[in-house]
Amino acid sequence: MKYILDAKSVYLIGKTIPNHLNIAKSLAYVATTVSVVEDLLTVFDTICEQAALVLDSPLAIIRLYNPANDTLEVAGSYGLNQDYLEKYYAIPRAPRQHLTDPQGPRLVITPLDKAPPSPIDQLPYRNQLHTSVIGNMLRHGEFIGVLVILLTKERPELSEEERFFIEALAEQASISVERFRLAKFQEKRLQEMEEFIRLSNDLRNVPSKTEMATALLWSARQLFQAERGIAFLFQDKFITFQNSFGFQGEIDLRSTFEDCPYFDTLRSGSPLFIEDIQQHPQLTLQKCFQKPLHGSRSAIFIPLCYPHQLVGLVMLTYTQKRKFDEATLSNFHLFQEIVDSAMVRLEILENLEQMVLNRTGELQALYDITTLLNTPISLEDGIKEVLNRTLILTAAQAIAIFALEEKKNHFSFLNQIGFSTEMVNQLQNNLKFQDVLHAIIHQASPVYCENLVEKYPQLKDFAIHHPLNCLCIPIKARGKPQGVLSIVGLSNPYTMNNQIMLIAIADHLGLFIERNRLIVQAEEAAKLEERQRLARELHDALTQSLYSMTLLSKAYQRALPYSNKEEVLEWLKEFNTISQDAMKELRLLLYELRPTALGQDGLCKALQRRLEAVEKRAGIDAHFEINGCFHLAAEEEEIIYRIIQEALNNALQHAHHHRLDIQFHSNSKEWNIKIHDDGCGFDPDWAAGQSTGMGLINMKTRASLIGARLEIMSAPGKGTTILLEREHHHE
Repeated sequence: MKYILDAKSVYLIGKTIPNHLNIAKSLAYVATTVSVVEDLLTVFDTICEQAALVLDSPLAIIRLYNPANDTLEVAGSYGLNQDYLEKYYAIPRAPRQHLTDPQGPRLVITPLDKAPPSPIDQLPYRNQLHTSVIGNMLRHGEFIGVLVILLTKERPELSEEERFFIEALAEQASISVERFRLAKFQEKRLQEMEEFIRLSNDLRNVPSKTEMATALLWSARQLFQAERGIAFLFQDKFITFQNSFGFQGEIDLRSTFEDCPYFDTLRSGSPLFIEDIQQHPQLTLQKCFQKPLHGSRSAIFIPLCYPHQLVGLVMLTYTQKRKFDEATLSNFHLFQEIVDSAMVRLEILENLEQMVLNRTGELQALYDITTLLNTPISLEDGIKEVLNRTLILTAAQAIAIFALEEKKNHFSFLNQIGFSTEMVNQLQNNLKFQDVLHAIIHQASPVYCENLVEKYPQLKDFAIHHPLNCLCIPIKARGKPQGVLSIVGLSNPYTMNNQIMLIAIADHLGLFIERNRLIVQAEEAAKLEERQRLARELHDALTQSLYSMTLLSKAYQRALPYSNKEEVLEWLKEFNTISQDAMKELRLLLYELRPTALGQDGLCKALQRRLEAVEKRAGIDAHFEINGCFHLAAEEEEIIYRIIQEALNNALQHAHHHRLDIQFHSNSKEWNIKIHDDGCGFDPDWAAGQSTGMGLINMKTRASLIGARLEIMSAPGKGTTILLEREHHHE
């Protein structure tokens, strides 16, 4: 049976689900969208669309108020075709006065049957509509427009949440209108400032004072429509450069500017406006201004200043008397601000190149020191090289590193340059100086002294014949004290850059000293571990065999007078077997002491070398066969080599075998490695429960690391077969 539901039934069923979640999602979507959209029409269309979807409305429209025509004009809509929008784009303002009243209701709900005629009556689905909901759009007491939503007859009355939703949409539309108005206003202001920004950008690329003066001269001519102009540059009041426009022929200027009556005023950075030159006769008497001001009535002096230093002047002149109104003066002051900023930038630029060169040299030195300390260099050579480079970098008189011996809690000269033998001997064991170093090393920052003896009076008896500045920097690694870097007699002023650079050097020295200490500890630990391993190997294998041979030889000597030839031959055969086993153990131990060739030769060649060096020399018939191609990562080859090595060592020690076969086989799907010996065999289950079974467990653990399966097949008297296999890993 087919069930048919009308629109009202569907709506009522849907209303059983709370609508506030849809309202919240819709408002969040609108808020997110309108904050990023740059088109007001798109904003309004989005608001109308969300209003219609949430309220099941066939139509929503936003009309903005145009006070010039007293009309409401379409600004966004949902559910209207283009013909309707073009025909009813603008309509007379609504007769309801409360819509424009800031104190009136924000929401007006009117049945369409009681509403006056409107363009809504021309909609083809007018008979299905029942209610008009108008959201009043106000902003700061100003009427902006309306949000109109039409509801169908099947829809019930609006809930409180839906009323709030409509008011929120109208408020969002009002905020969007205000935002776009502000954006247009800002755009207008930006256009007004464009000319000055262009000037500022042009000056930003000027590399020298001469080009700066020329650029300002021609920019001022364009901005202020000057008839004539001239630019001066001077140093210590002497003119060093000139450029001009509007003058006939060359201008012969005096080389001094020291008698200018307005020198102090211009040096302060304030522009000087002369509306009538005739009222300032002292200017025309100034020889450097006589020709530039000849025939002029008004003039502007624009100073080019570094902080507290007048370095140049741009002068503009007018043949007619000119009145400088407020707007003109404002532009002149803005121009002067741009000039001042450009001059500050230029001063920085002129000094920056040298600063950059100096800083680059320091950073390069620091980089070289860092690189040096990260190379395999001895502690003594590394410290000596760092001290040499730091001494050159700081131009100091002497430099030293006092290393802290942790066990003795004593400082000693790790290395030094520039200290006399007498001073080294005095400082090395003097308890007062040791106390000073302990105080310094617990400081959180470097200690800088203009006079070391004055700061630490206990040093007065030392061989320091005149006051020297001294910089002491604690050397630490991982928060642990390592020593003190001491720099004596810095020739350059001590700056923050010096401190940062030298702290970085001290930090790298600390890491270098700590790293060398750990390397020495690691080497000692490795040597000790290797000695212990060799002792265990010798005790477990070779020593036992030699001890057995010693006991047997003594027993044979006692029994020899009472034995026949056959018994003696049997003894010699047993003695030879033990000696052969001892020789196998010795060859295996010697091979393990050699560095592995796996990384250099690869897996197959490393295994071939092992068989030739150990198994074949022990009289074992060893065969190595490869079928197919093996392409394994270096880490996988290392693991496979260790598994095979463990298998070979076990066979050599326990199997008493005569033949050994290693087969590598690979096809398109998988690879496998088979190791087989014809020895005495063993019970794998029994061996796994013994202490000697750790080797078998390690083999299986290593196999799991590369995703391979290891199977051990053996039985007493049946030999042993080890199978390692894995599917290919295709990337």
